[in-house]
Amino acid sequence: MKLLRTLLGVFVFLTSFQVDASHIIGGDIQYEYLGNNQYYIKLVLYRENSGINLPASTVVTARSASCGSSTSITVYRSQQYLANAFDCISSSSASFTPEVNVYETLVNQPLTLTSNCPDFKIFWETCCKPPGITNLAGASNTLGFYFEAELNRRQGIGDNSSPHFVSAPLAYLCNGGTYIYTQNATEPDGDSIQYELVQPREFDLGTNGPVVLPYDAGFSMNNPFSTATSNPYTLDPKTGNITFTAQLPPNITREVSVIAIRVNEYRFDPLYGIWDKVGSSNREIQVIIAANCHNYVNNGVQLDASASNGAVYTDPDGSLVQDYGCNDTAVTLHFSLPVECYSVATDGTDFRITAPNGQPIPVKKAIPYCNNDFETDSITLTLYKPLVFNGDYHLYSKVGTDGNTLLNKCGVGMAEFDTIKLRVGGCLTPEYEVRNVTVVDDQRTHVQWELDTTTMPESLVDFIRVYRSDDNGGTFQQVGVAGVNDDGYD
Repeated sequence: MKLLRTLLGVFVFLTSFQVDASHIIGGDIQYEYLGNNQYYIKLVLYRENSGINLPASTVVTARSASCGSSTSITVYRSQQYLANAFDCISSSSASFTPEVNVYETLVNQPLTLTSNCPDFKIFWETCCKPPGITNLAGASNTLGFYFEAELNRRQGIGDNSSPHFVSAPLAYLCNGGTYIYTQNATEPDGDSIQYELVQPREFDLGTNGPVVLPYDAGFSMNNPFSTATSNPYTLDPKTGNITFTAQLPPNITREVSVIAIRVNEYRFDPLYGIWDKVGSSNREIQVIIAANCHNYVNNGVQLDASASNGAVYTDPDGSLVQDYGCNDTAVTLHFSLPVECYSVATDGTDFRITAPNGQPIPVKKAIPYCNNDFETDSITLTLYKPLVFNGDYHLYSKVGTDGNTLLNKCGVGMAEFDTIKLRVGGCLTPEYEVRNVTVVDDQRTHVQWELDTTTMPESLVDFIRVYRSDDNGGTFQQVGVAGVNDDGYD
């Protein structure tokens, strides 16, 4: 018997060590209704790739306290890949490369639930977190994981699929950046969704259920890592956007924090006139803030010459130039580092364009091409008027109606008044023919002219500038403007 106890002790020790050494850093869980009381389950786990490999399959549990029921289903790994997460800081700042593991139920082995219970919790749990987490109390390598998706199967409420996270949660950030950290989820049933902050949890064997993990001193659910007081950690419950400016305390070069998000979904019950909570999805993830960014990050928003097939180049004076053809009505900018979509003022007010003659060219709108993380690698500016003059137009960045310039994905803004030349060629030169010059009442000169519309369509002319020379053509001074259809100018 003593030998048996010793062997059991060794087995428990080795099993715990293997789970701990897998270095899981977060995950999320969601479900999809397939019909006939059957559900597809998807579990996504993120881990440090330096740890022991995760198994090819794992177990998810569905439990209802009100019905006193519990069932389990095996999910199988369908994808495993390294994530590209180090656009802002170096991998050495994180000390690992994150690995993504996707587990799913098999087509012929879905989760089956037949009871009409209002409080199903579909969850996954394990131990333990990696060492070195700074915002949780206690030794982090003794703390576990718990993710759940809630399901309300009350009679008459209808079938339901949970919200699905579609944005990547990995956040390896640099100090000083202003971030719009997107927790983007879709809802397939048309239900209303609401995002909320929750505390990280673990599964407690004593209570046979989840318990919250306490934060270390100075941290909380609403303040899980160090931010600037002028822009603290704030969640928008409608969009899932978390905004903040990362600001490490003095002499601190790195923080490793854990945050948790839940997306709730609600459905209106016309019989009772109330909004029922029909489900939710839960995500927990690790956030790392390092003291230093990559050098190129601190340059702000930069154009990517390679993405524009060589159309962007540098003039001898150091100015960036992009070539355009006559009558182009849109300008597309490609960026070397993606830009936060929420930093783009879609009314185009982040930009100003002036023509070679100094005339402002209004920007009608700005169109970003946002991915699931609400980042874009390019923006198209639609102009009110086409580019019709030969020479250099100047495109300036400025603070838009959204209160900021463009932000790159690492939270560094585009410098206001950054400029690129839009070099336009191939345009015709407008010609005007003077039809008549008369002196009216011996007091003023009246000039009449005609625009040659074969050189410039009348629709492209907003107004005509009138110049006069008092030194036989040596110099000219503008004396006024006239409309295209004016009879002339006095």
